[in-house]
Amino acid sequence: MIEQNIPEKMGGTIAGMTATCGAAFRQMPEELARITAFVEAEMKGQNLPNAPSNRDEFIATTFARMYPLVLSSDECRQAVENMMKKSGVGDGSALKLREGNPQYAIGPERAHAMYMTGNAVMGAILLVTAGETERPLTTDEGVQYDPTN
Repeated sequence: MIEQNIPEKMGGTIAGMTATCGAAFRQMPEELARITAFVEAEMKGQNLPNAPSNRDEFIATTFARMYPLVLSSDECRQAVENMMKKSGVGDGSALKLREGNPQYAIGPERAHAMYMTGNAVMGAILLVTAGETERPLTTDEGVQYDPTN
C-alpha cells in the first residue's frame, strides 16, 4: 500500500535539494563552470545525423546523452562533490564508485548529488541551445540546427 503523504514528502525533499543546488551554484560558480564547459564541448562536438524535429525532443535526447557522460567525467564528478561538501551535504564522496555497491542502490546523499548533477547538465544544455555560446550546433551535413522550431 502506498503512503498517502508521499507527494508531500517528495515535494519537501525536492524543494530542499533545489535550494541546496541554487546555493551551491551561486557560492561555487567555478565548479558549475567546469560542468557547463564539459557539456558545451560535448554538445558542440556531438553527432546530429538524425536531429530531432523539435526543440523538446532535442533537449530530451541531449540530456539523455549528456547526463551519463557528465557522471563518467572525473572533472565533473569532482565539481559536484566539491559543491556537495561546501553545501554541507555529506562528505563530498557521494559520487565515488564503490566496489560491491549494487548498481541501482543509492542513498539520500547520492540522490542529492545526482539531482545536483542533473540540474547542472540541464542548465548547460538550455544555455547552449539558447545560443548563449560562441558557435551554433550543426548537423553532420554542416547545416545549422535550429532547435526553436
